[in-house]
Amino acid sequence: MLIATMRPLPRSPELQGFLNELSTGGGQRLMLGKLADECVARLVETILGAPPGPRLLAQVRRAAGNPFFATELVAALQREGAIGVHDGTADVDSPTMPSSSPAPSASA
Repeated sequence: MLIATMRPLPRSPELQGFLNELSTGGGQRLMLGKLADECVARLVETILGAPPGPRLLAQVRRAAGNPFFATELVAALQREGAIGVHDGTADVDSPTMPSSSPAPSASA
């Protein structure tokens, strides 16, 4: 079994050749779309141990359903001490992006 992840484009000629060989050899490819907002909220809750509040959810929506960017954004906010848990809800005080967060590209 081989499991790999990749972005849709760009692809090197070597990667495209490998993918073609997998397809002709009976391999299966599964294209994953973005996560639904509810799934992103559950992902954030799993990371933080508390459900995300409205300001944190607004921040995480900037990841456009990309789980990598969502987790990186939460990690960056944690590093900066921007997330607090109050009354059982994790939220941020400020609507600004953390300085260390990766910016999702248009192709993400």
